[in-house]
Amino acid sequence: MECIESRVATLVNPKQVAFHSQRIDMSSTASEEIVAETLYSAISTGTEVAAWRGDPPLRPGGMYPRLVGYCNVAKVLQVGANVTTTRPGSIVFTHQSHRSHFRCNQDAVIAELPSDLALTSAVTLYFFHLAYSAVLAGRFIPGHQVGIIGLGVLGVAATMLLDSFGALTYAISDQDDGLAKIGALSTSCAVLKQAAKTEAPWCEVGDAEGLDLVVSSSNRWEDWHLALEIVRKGGVIATLGFPGRAQPPPFLNPLSTQYFYEKQLHLVACGKLPDSEVPPDIFRFTLKRNFAFLIAYMRSGRIIGDSLVSKIARASDLAAVYQQLDERKHFELATVLDWTCQQ
Repeated sequence: MECIESRVATLVNPKQVAFHSQRIDMSSTASEEIVAETLYSAISTGTEVAAWRGDPPLRPGGMYPRLVGYCNVAKVLQVGANVTTTRPGSIVFTHQSHRSHFRCNQDAVIAELPSDLALTSAVTLYFFHLAYSAVLAGRFIPGHQVGIIGLGVLGVAATMLLDSFGALTYAISDQDDGLAKIGALSTSCAVLKQAAKTEAPWCEVGDAEGLDLVVSSSNRWEDWHLALEIVRKGGVIATLGFPGRAQPPPFLNPLSTQYFYEKQLHLVACGKLPDSEVPPDIFRFTLKRNFAFLIAYMRSGRIIGDSLVSKIARASDLAAVYQQLDERKHFELATVLDWTCQQ
């Protein structure tokens, strides 16, 4: 097999997905490159559906055309002469977009996946990594009470992870289906938003005057203000969402002195961690080390990736999946795209 035709998904305009063909010449594989065939990729619902709708971009620059997706599980077909991180036949996780085949440098391989890990579960690993980055940035320690605002994929992943760490966790939402999901998956306390404002169940534990850490995975200003209200003095708000994205101007100052200054809060962004091979004494929690930990954690059954998956769809149905997710007729978590079936 000298050449492969890769099918690459591209968002060419709002609500318009196209698959184009990209030729990969196997005979020209560079010494540190790999060629791989995608088996499964996962849709990052918040990021990708926002791009599908045409929400304002998070970074300067043009919106379209753009590649979509960054959770890819693939089988290695060929490796260059100097590749040391993987071998043909191995299953790897990378940040490749939604595409049937790809070529990349070996450094782009985040992890080689063990044979006993279900691939539809493994494809959710990056969602758990994002949640883990919030736990790290939020300086969580046992004994902390933690609130999770927003029960999309990242909010549920954070709740599951913190539950496995033994945290006193409060999952906060106005979605009954989301709260029911949390009740089925963990021992965390499911709290309606209104109850979070009026009842504050965390105050029943010791002399707590608020939550030690709030993980916000929502874009809505009302949720941001809720986080400001319920976090304790000196507490941390770890931000996985993008407050204000596709929202009208806030109805209150998002850095109101009655909260931010008076409480001396720590507001931290999370999600980005170094992926370079630096020694652990310089920086311990790199992307690849976190993946190694989360893979072991998933293999032990402490976190279950399939619990984040609402459905598995054919890769060729990507546009229809985006449409369904945008309509929000039902409570949905992650959708996994299957590239192994006939397109």
